[in-house]
Order: sequence, then structure tokens, then C-alpha cells
Amino acid sequence: MPVGQDVKGDVQDSLAALEQMYTSASVSLNETIHQSADALTLASCAFFYPGMLALLYFPAEHKYVVYIALLLGGILPVMATTVREIRAWRRQRGEA
Repeated sequence: MPVGQDVKGDVQDSLAALEQMYTSASVSLNETIHQSADALTLASCAFFYPGMLALLYFPAEHKYVVYIALLLGGILPVMATTVREIRAWRRQRGEA
């Protein structure tokens, strides 16, 4: 799945904030909470990035399968009827 530079940066920054959270855990509780909040915010930004939502929920392959299944149900009867009518028209034209 293609990931943009913005998302990549958010994920890397989130992981860096987690690392800083672990290193500051023994020193300061306030700093640990602040780093944890930063990591959560950055991870959420990466997960809910507008360009990624469509890829997460509806990959292109799934869209094609859904649309093909949906459209073939309507197109096949129309095509079969068109072929049948063309054959009947040719037969009728040949008799006249």
C-alpha cells in the first residue's frame, strides 16, 4: 500500500515520541504523560490522514470487484438481448 511522506513522518514522529516517553518514564511523570499524548496524537493523525482512509477501507482491488459484480448483473442481460435482436433483425432483413 502506498504511503505518503506526511503519513510516514507522522508514524516516525510517533515512534520517536514513544521512545522519549520510555526514556523519561523514570525521570518525570509529567514529561512521560506529555510524550504519550504526543505519540497518540501523531499516530491518530497518521491513521486518519484523509489520503489514507480510502486506501484503508476501500482498496482499489476491492472497488473493481464490487463494481464488476454490480455492473455485470445489468450489462449481461442487455448485451444478450441486443445480440438476439440483431440476429432477429438480420434474419428478417434476409427474408425481405
